[in-house]
Amino acid sequence: MKYYSVRGINAAWLLSSYLLSRPVRNPVLWGMPISAGLELTNYCNLKCTQCPTGSGLATREKGYMSRALFDEINSQISRFLINTMFYFQGESMMHPSFFEYLEEWRGKGIVISTNGHFMDLEEASHLASSPARKIIISLDGFSQDVYEKQRPGGDIEKVKDGIVNLAKKVRGKRSVPSIEIQFLVSSINEHEQELVRKFARDLGIGFRMKSMQILDLFHDPEILPSQKNYSRYNINEGKLAIRSKLKNHCFRLWTNPVITWNGKVLPCCFDKDAAYELGDMNNEPFRNIWVGEKYQAFRKKILENRLCVEMCTNCTEGLDKKIRR
Repeated sequence: MKYYSVRGINAAWLLSSYLLSRPVRNPVLWGMPISAGLELTNYCNLKCTQCPTGSGLATREKGYMSRALFDEINSQISRFLINTMFYFQGESMMHPSFFEYLEEWRGKGIVISTNGHFMDLEEASHLASSPARKIIISLDGFSQDVYEKQRPGGDIEKVKDGIVNLAKKVRGKRSVPSIEIQFLVSSINEHEQELVRKFARDLGIGFRMKSMQILDLFHDPEILPSQKNYSRYNINEGKLAIRSKLKNHCFRLWTNPVITWNGKVLPCCFDKDAAYELGDMNNEPFRNIWVGEKYQAFRKKILENRLCVEMCTNCTEGLDKKIRR
């Protein structure tokens, strides 16, 4: 009971400080984050075209989160968290201690996102019995030919088999993670969306179509789907422009930091290559970073002129509600 009270009180203080900060255009911060993204690794087995890791655009060092760092994060912030994303860049299930870390984070609203290549019968059984609240599996096509154009190096039959394995393992259990197939819509795969939807429906699991983030806004606009509500972008003079009002505020800066595999603290999940590092947990405690001068200065910059931060110009905050994020 005490644990839930701490989380509830912290969340109330945090929300209050965010709401106060917006009209005064000055960052007020009460409380610790209620959500966090943990990058267990930035290694990946695929070469996805619109992923900074898969495409090779990311320049930062690759590695796996150490036991020492994981324990520090756990001791410093886990008691405040309502949600935890066990993913950022890379494929989290490639971490050798993935299931061990997962079990130790029980009760923190864990969401896993995976490309689905690591779900044989044994791994699916572990996932089905894990403390994860939700498991998101990317399936961006139904045929190998279409799928590998968006996710080079992938094996669609292996992913399908893994999804079937997981669906079978959770069936009949009283308390299980929810399963959702996520379909990133593009001109490459949109004609196969109904096949994937039916696949999910036949297994009794969730299905979500999601708009794709384009890393290079000068990218060939032909990748955009024909259905406008599945595109985050308009085309202006051959350049892609996010369909967002980009107002001068951002809830994530008060609620949802990302911690990379090597302890860098980032403002949000849009900072793919750690260009806006706000602190390093190897050098100081998370709380000091969270309330520190650098983090507060970044919050103030967003409140005053969000468009001056390049990362934010490709952000979905404030996106038209008709668009599938």
